[in-house]
Amino acid sequence: MLARFLAQCFVVICSLFCLFTPASAEHWESSAFGQAIVSGSCAGAAYAQFHAIYGDATRYDFIQPDNRNCYVPGYGPGTDPQGNLAFRGQGGASLICDTGTLPFNGACVGPEDAAKPSPPACSGNVGNTASPETIGNPLSVLAQRKVEHVVDMATAGPFPLSFERFYGRYQHRLWSASDITWLGVNWRSNFDAIMLMVNSPPSDGSDVYITLPDGHELSFIHQSGAFVQSYVTVAINPGGFGNVSIYGPRSGATETLTVVGSNYQLRTNDDRSWIFDSTGRLLEIDYRGGYVQTINYDVSGRKSSVSDNLGRSISFSYDAGHRLYQVTGPDGSVYTYKYQVKLEGMSNIPTSLTDAFASSNSVLQSVTEPGAASPAITYVYDDATTAAVGTTNYLINQFGLTGVIDERGVRYSTFGYDSSGNAVSTQHAGGVDQYSLSYDATNKKVTVTNPLGKQAIWSFTQDSSNNRLLTSIQGQASAHCPLSNSTLAYDSNAFISSVTDEEGRQTTYVNNTGGLPTSITRGAGTPAAATTTYSWSTSWRVPTEIVEPGRTTDFAYNTAGALTSVTLTDTTTQTVPYSTNGQTRTWAFAYTGILLTSVDGPLAGTGDTVTYAYDTNHFVHTVTNEVGLVTTITSVNGLGQPTLVTDPNGIQTALTYDAVGRLTGVTADSAGSAAVTTIAYDAAGEITKVTRPDGSYQSFTWDDARRLTMITNNSGRDDQLHA
Repeated sequence: MLARFLAQCFVVICSLFCLFTPASAEHWESSAFGQAIVSGSCAGAAYAQFHAIYGDATRYDFIQPDNRNCYVPGYGPGTDPQGNLAFRGQGGASLICDTGTLPFNGACVGPEDAAKPSPPACSGNVGNTASPETIGNPLSVLAQRKVEHVVDMATAGPFPLSFERFYGRYQHRLWSASDITWLGVNWRSNFDAIMLMVNSPPSDGSDVYITLPDGHELSFIHQSGAFVQSYVTVAINPGGFGNVSIYGPRSGATETLTVVGSNYQLRTNDDRSWIFDSTGRLLEIDYRGGYVQTINYDVSGRKSSVSDNLGRSISFSYDAGHRLYQVTGPDGSVYTYKYQVKLEGMSNIPTSLTDAFASSNSVLQSVTEPGAASPAITYVYDDATTAAVGTTNYLINQFGLTGVIDERGVRYSTFGYDSSGNAVSTQHAGGVDQYSLSYDATNKKVTVTNPLGKQAIWSFTQDSSNNRLLTSIQGQASAHCPLSNSTLAYDSNAFISSVTDEEGRQTTYVNNTGGLPTSITRGAGTPAAATTTYSWSTSWRVPTEIVEPGRTTDFAYNTAGALTSVTLTDTTTQTVPYSTNGQTRTWAFAYTGILLTSVDGPLAGTGDTVTYAYDTNHFVHTVTNEVGLVTTITSVNGLGQPTLVTDPNGIQTALTYDAVGRLTGVTADSAGSAAVTTIAYDAAGEITKVTRPDGSYQSFTWDDARRLTMITNNSGRDDQLHA
């Protein structure tokens, strides 16, 4: 017992020693017997300390309680009186920051880092909010990050149930409820929203951190019984010490967090509501229009399935490390996910490494799609950039995505990083579509070089809430292009107030406190200036009225936010050949539940009404047009894609798809004199051949960068395309 107590005290002392050890670059550090242990990962340094002090154990776990320190407990050999593996000891590590930065929630932040923007909010940033722009195979220019978005599977229809993945490397994140998910480090699914509450229940001054699936990070502070969005400031004194402070409200905030019963509701600017329980676990995603997705959990607290209020579901299974292994769609199709455990800086790792310890150092390695050929996408993480701490070099970006090998086995894309881990280049195979970035943090500028070598300088500013805002894009003069410049200005809430293009044409905006424009003037300052005004719903981020020169459009919605009517009113003033002022046209939309059942046009009566009926799985079954002719979707596959369609004349058309939902065949008059068109694809999904019913065809050739290079037809004609 004394030996164990002394060993545990030693770990604590080592951890404190690490916290104040000077270093030359951001890294994780522990120590043993007076020797520093350095690693690019927290688990790596903690494990190395454990092994130096205690030797081998039978099982290891990983604990990261505050994203600033981590611990690796070891168990066995030997058992305790209850027959469980005996606790042997614990290694620990701490985040060490370079001069001029401070540790904060898993990253070293300085005054400039505090202004790095979060990625764009989830799909559809409705309103006039500035968000980071991306270039090429996307890099976020202002955030200096590689981002990626992949849709693995989705059902058909207006309310798709999908499984999507987002990649974002957030070494300089300001806060994060979690950067390690069931998809490994830096990858998230569209169901990976998580809330971290510092105090539960919240009290004034307590903080809440939320990370959304696309990596969009939000923080709230509790003030006077309500949550307001907050921001971070970093103050560093000349001696190197300082503090990280959180303030609110933040300018430019468009999201809200409220308490609903025992749960918490986050409303994002695309009118989605994210419902969390008091532990921060995502329970439900509610969409405008009434569509709801429910996240279900197993007894271990892992996501077991997602179901929606249309009766569809997708299910999940896990590998031994509790990482996502398979996703099964509503049609029974299976996507398989495999991982690479990256343990740079670690030695003597047992082959039985399991659970959170392995998961905390795993990256998504491959995704295998359904189908007989089992095509797979492979992700590469081979950045060899190192930083020196003393005499030790360590990888600083072992979890950074550096390339994608597509289903053809071709390295389709490559991404590069600088010595600080910032994304600086993106290209496709053979150097195609290459963009590069050069950062000048001192002058708040980024030089972007496009695939033709043309350069543009992006300038940005930082407001009082540490929002990083793009202020101009200045195209540099070249042999064939003159100097150009476009500028942006912002109001006091960090929303765009004016945009001036390269020709000097100005568009001005007046915004409400939620960032939605109440007026937009195009050609501002000229005799041709035209102003459009907007009124907005108090319940949803949708317009109720748009007034523009010559026309007013009014919108109405039901309580779920679904559109129920659109009315156009003529406000023109001309009298020749006759006046139309005051004329109106109205379209009405009706629903059963959340499904659209009819659209009634502006004519009186039902003579211009289109109606829709649905099958038992809530996919469209019939469409009846304005004159009563009925098109019937006789059958659909498990994703809701039509497989047999009968037109009003009784002619049937059959459609076939491959295992991932791509159209492969169309058979017209399938019950009579069938006319068959077939479509072939390569492994990456590019069309390689279209064969018509008469046997004629066109074939298509693609290069490694997926550019179309040749079109050949059955007559022997070859059309070669050049980049």
